[in-house]
Amino acid sequence: TGTPLAGHFRNAAEVAHGLAHYVGGIAGSLYAVILLNASIIGAASVTLATSYAFGDAFGARHSLHRGIWEAPGFYASFAGLVAVAAAIVLIPHEHSDHLDPASCAGIATASPQAIFVAPPVCGPRLQSAGVPAERIRQPRTGEEISIGPWRITPVPAAHEEVDYDPENGHHFTGYLAAIGEGVLYHAGDTVACDELVATLLPLVQRLSLAMLPINGRDYFRRKRNVLGNFTFREAAELAMRLGPALTVPLHYDLFYRRNDEQPGNFVDYVYERAPYLPVAVMAPGQCLIVPLSRPACGPAVG
Repeated sequence: TGTPLAGHFRNAAEVAHGLAHYVGGIAGSLYAVILLNASIIGAASVTLATSYAFGDAFGARHSLHRGIWEAPGFYASFAGLVAVAAAIVLIPHEHSDHLDPASCAGIATASPQAIFVAPPVCGPRLQSAGVPAERIRQPRTGEEISIGPWRITPVPAAHEEVDYDPENGHHFTGYLAAIGEGVLYHAGDTVACDELVATLLPLVQRLSLAMLPINGRDYFRRKRNVLGNFTFREAAELAMRLGPALTVPLHYDLFYRRNDEQPGNFVDYVYERAPYLPVAVMAPGQCLIVPLSRPACGPAVG
């Protein structure tokens, strides 16, 4: 507070520039260094937690208290995960909570093999953040691309409305990511619309994982230029129709008291109407292992 920039920061880069302008260049640089260190620690923590989870799942020795020769699989998986961290970065649209230039620049530097997948309209912003053009893929909706063993297909999304132009295609997208028999769906930011439902219905009882935003929308948020998504009821109804092996609600607490929702409302709604449908509410930093073979989870709702 106290400066004209109060309440107008959209990403970490703007915070750093603001500090440099009003406090001094050292303050802005120090903020950037601290944020980079936090990113490195966070990446290491997630990969370490994943290595522990693999050990639990496969009954292998796993602990930092053990030496490398006592738990070779644990250390090998940790080293491998660090080496391939952020192999693919999926960006559904250009809003700063999905395409943060400072974060993209950090990922591009920390993971030099990472490929960034984004709608065509996002290309210039990614390149201005320092992501090399040769590491950016910009498929149109419905166009499948292959990156290593993954098959990535953008699908339409409507961040309250469908935004499409002939030159850039859909400005808002979700993604289908397939590997082996597994198919994962990340909705991005979207509300229910005919184009989206028609795209997803052929995948009834084929999805291994569906990740759906539930923060909803209303008149007053729209007046503050806060675009909305599925309500928890809409997200639950879509999940009940698709019948994924696991559904994870998203986008309900990013902006405190501004764009939030209670994930328990989603869980209660699903449990009352489709108790056979598995749901997981994630804790910050929690690792989730998704089986690629899709177990049956009951009938989808018609």
